[in-house]
Order: sequence, then structure tokens, then C-alpha cells
Amino acid sequence: MSVKLAAQYDPNDFIFDHPLGEHNMYFGYLLPTITELMSKFEKLKNSRMNYCQPLIIALHEGINKIFGELLNDEFLIISATSHPFFKTAWIDNEFKKNTAVTLLRDAVMLLGVNSPIREHDVDSDSDDNANTSFFSWTQKKPENIAIEAELGDFLKRSPTKKLETLNLTPTLKKVFIKYNTPLPSSAPVERVFGVGGAILPTKNEKK
Repeated sequence: MSVKLAAQYDPNDFIFDHPLGEHNMYFGYLLPTITELMSKFEKLKNSRMNYCQPLIIALHEGINKIFGELLNDEFLIISATSHPFFKTAWIDNEFKKNTAVTLLRDAVMLLGVNSPIREHDVDSDSDDNANTSFFSWTQKKPENIAIEAELGDFLKRSPTKKLETLNLTPTLKKVFIKYNTPLPSSAPVERVFGVGGAILPTKNEKK
């Protein structure tokens, strides 16, 4: 019985302990962690833990009630998909995956407007404008084409925790910084401004 309970609470402990870290912890961890946790509880609900089922169901419903709405938060979706370790790997539903890519593309395009990409990066002088203006895709700005290529390059790479890979995609790096700067928990801030350590007996002892 104790082994079953330990297996049941293990994923729950992870989600509440892991995001409290100060190092290598970003906002993009939130949705993939919640998604994985809910998936683990779904598997537990389908397991043969007969005596634990009421507790498993209660925990699963409670997590869904508290965090369920966050799964549709656009800021959180972009923060997760712009992280080189997660991208869209944490999304099972194909429609939601396409929606996430669209949100990421819009964010990249928005920040890429002021990118240092120049018109001469794409050789358009040799084109016959009279012959190509009929096709709508030829009207795309060169910088937009470059950003699309950058996004495609980012998404096709294998997931990695090495943030240095973002240097290969400078516009994606801007998106990552914008959407992953917030910490998923206030615990690190509370530790900075906490006064608990200042009132310990060892500091108040008389010499």
C-alpha cells in the first residue's frame, strides 16, 4: 500500500518542488510540467490501484481545476515553445500543436520587425518584377522570409537544454528572453527578501 502511495505522490512532489529552483528554471517549464503531471495521473487512474482511486481522482481533478485554464494561456504557450528543450514536443494534440506554432511565429515576427536583417540579404534585383508580381508569395518582405527560415530551423532541431543554441537563431533568442524571463514561482524572490534568517538565535546571542 505504501509503495502505491509513493508512486502516486511522486509526480505531484516534482511539480511543486522543481519549479521552486533558482537556477536553470524558466517560465517555459510550467505548461510542459503541468501537462506531464496530468498525463501521469491519467495513467494512474487507469491502473489497478483500487484502494487509491478516490485519492488519485481527487488530486487529478484538483490539479485540473487549479491549472487547467493555464493550458490555453498564450503567453505561457509561447514561453514553452520558445524553449529549445520543449518546443512543441510536450503537445500531443495536432491542432493544439499547430496553434502553438502559429503563436510562436506571430511572436517571432513581431520581434523580428526591428531585426538587423537588410534588404540586400536577399537578391531581389535580378528578379523580373513584372513577371513575378502576380504571385502573392513573391510579395513577402525579405526579412520575413529570413525569419520564417529561422523559425523552421529552430523547430527542426533536436530538443536540448543548452541555451547557447539560441545564438544560432537570434530572433528566437529575443522571444525566449521576453517570455522566459519571469520565474514560474515566487519562492526565489521570497528567499531574497525573507527575514527568517536574520532573526535566528545565533545572530541574537549576546557575546
